[in-house]
Amino acid sequence: NSKKANQERLSLEKRKEKLTSKTNDQLRGLLAGIQISSGLNKSELIDSILANSNSLKRLFLEEKRDVLLTKTNQELRSMLKKPDKVSRLTKTQLVDLILSQD
Repeated sequence: NSKKANQERLSLEKRKEKLTSKTNDQLRGLLAGIQISSGLNKSELIDSILANSNSLKRLFLEEKRDVLLTKTNQELRSMLKKPDKVSRLTKTQLVDLILSQD
């Protein structure tokens, strides 16, 4: 149980570190649809993202997209559940298709 708590803490620290590199506008984008004060500083925006499940889902999706974009088109095609008619798709289209299947 202690090991799991440590892993969750490390994961949270990594997310905070990644969020710190984003601009305030990018952070506000993760909070889209949520009523927030325009006067929040970066640290407050990050805390708001980490405390909101919808914002966390957007963050997870963004992280997954970034990982998928590092893969080759062949690797992406192999991840598709229905690999029919995908030979002409661009990498971005393949990533979008994979994300839509999840």
